Amino acid sequence: MRRLALTVALLLQSAAASRLCAQTQPETPRHKLSASPLDDALAHLDANIDEFNRTIPSFYSREEVSAEEEPGPAGIPSLRTNTSSTFVVHHAGDPDDPDDAANDSGNPTQGNQLHESRVVHIIDEKGLIQTKEGTKQSDTGARMDSSYAIFGIYSGGSTRISTAAKVCFRYRYHPARNIHGSDRIVIDFQSWSRKDRGPNCPYADNISGHGYIDPATMRLVRLEDTESDDKGIWSWSVDYSPIALGEKTFWLPALIRSEDRAVTHSMGAMQNSPSEKTISHRLTARYSKYRQAKTSPSAPAQ
Repeated sequence: MRRLALTVALLLQSAAASRLCAQTQPETPRHKLSASPLDDALAHLDANIDEFNRTIPSFYSREEVSAEEEPGPAGIPSLRTNTSSTFVVHHAGDPDDPDDAANDSGNPTQGNQLHESRVVHIIDEKGLIQTKEGTKQSDTGARMDSSYAIFGIYSGGSTRISTAAKVCFRYRYHPARNIHGSDRIVIDFQSWSRKDRGPNCPYADNISGHGYIDPATMRLVRLEDTESDDKGIWSWSVDYSPIALGEKTFWLPALIRSEDRAVTHSMGAMQNSPSEKTISHRLTARYSKYRQAKTSPSAPAQ
């Protein structure tokens, strides 16, 4: 499924970009103005990413996902699914974390030492689903990597707009202006052509988007991204909100929207030329009831 492949690609790109930021970004004091408004804004965002990676604790949130596939499998017009889950983000180094990213070389999110998983409780109001074999009895649902959600947003999606990512993207800075009732700085980004990008760029080709920044806090409040290849186009967006975890406030996803349109070609037994089919996948994910983990991350509180 192309959507799922793109989801994994996002996750891998985010982890690699987090490592790129960690390796190449010099510390920039928040009060120090750079040569341009763009560089100054990127320096603030760099500092935010670094602070997030250093201080974010393990936490849980409520995840409500509405997804649609059109056309659906087996010839049905569409397939709609509603999933209710506990989304779990583990910070590496937790002594009780069985999925500690520092010891999990197969986990792409270890680029900024976070591990994302979910415990799915309800699918289409049919109640708790069967616990997977090998899942701990403390889990009330099955831990799974759902094809109806996006991994990697917590683990580095915002690194698309950073000083280190200049090797991948060209940026355009727009001063603060009123957008839907709030002042926002806007930074557009677009992939450099392959011949112009840096040799260590972890991102795919043909990516563009916009970041919306609150000028009062210099926090990223919305990220929009569009990616295309020879199979179709994928667009997603994230809206961030300030969330208190312990004594600190973090800007975390409140709403994620994603739409993937993939074109497939097939040749039937009685056809002289291949037929073309477009498959669309759409999802809306809402996150709420954030809470810091105070028990073992393997047993999220309900």
